[in-house]
Amino acid sequence: ALSRALAGAKDEVALRLLKAGASPCATALVMAISEGCGEPVISAMLAAGAQASIDAEGRYGLTPLLAAVTRGRVALVKCLVSAGANVWTKLALCSAMGNTRGAELADALLPGIGTASETTQDAFNIALRGVAEAGRTALVKLLAERGADVRSKNRQGETALHLASGKGHFDVVDMLLNQTAARSVLNDPANNGHTAVMKAIWLGKPRVVARLLRAGATLDLHVPQQPSALALAAGGGHASVVKVLLASGLCDLDGRDGHGPAPLALAVNWGLPEVTRHLLAAGADAREVPSDCTDGTRSERTQNQAQALRMLAAALEGGNLRFVARKCWGRRRALVVWRSSFLGTESRSAAARL
Repeated sequence: ALSRALAGAKDEVALRLLKAGASPCATALVMAISEGCGEPVISAMLAAGAQASIDAEGRYGLTPLLAAVTRGRVALVKCLVSAGANVWTKLALCSAMGNTRGAELADALLPGIGTASETTQDAFNIALRGVAEAGRTALVKLLAERGADVRSKNRQGETALHLASGKGHFDVVDMLLNQTAARSVLNDPANNGHTAVMKAIWLGKPRVVARLLRAGATLDLHVPQQPSALALAAGGGHASVVKVLLASGLCDLDGRDGHGPAPLALAVNWGLPEVTRHLLAAGADAREVPSDCTDGTRSERTQNQAQALRMLAAALEGGNLRFVARKCWGRRRALVVWRSSFLGTESRSAAARL
């Protein structure tokens, strides 16, 4: 009778049965939580003997705590944690981070977080990476203080620093960099060869990039034929990251420290005028742009491509950008062809102004 009442979320009936002496089975807690029974029913079940099976798995392999977490039931999470539910069973904390009420659920789980032991070390490490990726600075700090290893890596070879950097969580990155252990893996590459700073560059997180560089991150390439840091930023259209890298002075403007096209060629080819402007102003060699970008063979161009090309023409012809040619050279036939085919009747002075 109790099971039927719980399955139908009949709270009043379930409470009367429990008061009359009904004994909940081992998986009754999971059923009650999954079906939407309220906190009074859960408390009554714990008092009636369900506490002995508080970490038992029910349907779909769920424990009571994990069932409450996945359904975002904060009050039930608090009730179960106070009753002694194991926070690390089935990684309830990691599951909380994927819920829309993740912050409230994590706070509800906090009282049950103890100190890492041999049996919980892996769970601590997984949880640390999960909360770092979610940007929960306080939880990252708590787990690190209680024994989670900030140097641990997931299957992709990424540490908590990688994950936080990729998401742009500056506070988490800053907190991790204040720890000696995290700084020891600052330049460790993941399986794809990206260090934490390269991942932040690739995903366009300028503030994080600047912080990692200040901490001593290098821009070394760990995989053959990988684009340089500046090429990654330029090709991705991350103008703010390009500015940070240019200010650091650690990059070759013309991309000779990586594989593939020069950063300026990527910016022009993909129609990224803001990136093009930054690179030209810093002194990037406009001659690194392939002739097929400037010889008029492309019949269709976007407005942004046109703007980037006009900046390139101004640099090549001594326009008003701070461009310094590496050696004296004359007018190129490709530029003349490009001007006649693309600019049409637009005057040379107008091109220079743009």
